[in-house]
Amino acid sequence: MPGSVAPSISSGLIVMALVLVGIPAALLLTAVLRSRPDPSWRSIGIVALIGATCWLAPAALIAITVRWQDGMPAGQGYLSVVWGYVGVALLLVVGWLALVKRFAGRPGAGARAALVSATIILSVLAALTAAESFSIAGAFSFPAT
Repeated sequence: MPGSVAPSISSGLIVMALVLVGIPAALLLTAVLRSRPDPSWRSIGIVALIGATCWLAPAALIAITVRWQDGMPAGQGYLSVVWGYVGVALLLVVGWLALVKRFAGRPGAGARAALVSATIILSVLAALTAAESFSIAGAFSFPAT
């Protein structure tokens, strides 16, 4: 939308999100790794299909439905954005699970480094997404005067 600006995310908010979201996410993923999950490729594929559907279907329905295009003012958020977040999160978890499945039986340093790196990246992405959501919510709750 013309005139729109990207929300600025304060460094304090990023630190808070890393502590409140990133660290617990990393601990949870580490606990899952220690339990040695062995999902089937079929189940990983089904979760990927669900994630892709959650990500793409709402946007496609809005794109082809005149009622949704005309019914809301420009720039107003849709509930489908939340489903997009859920879909992308599922797809990221699918990538992480596929990596776990591929390297689960390999005790080498390379496999361990790949799993640790993927866990850190996924945790940081979750924290940054939360920080952005908090920043946007804060802009609506406490508008600048």
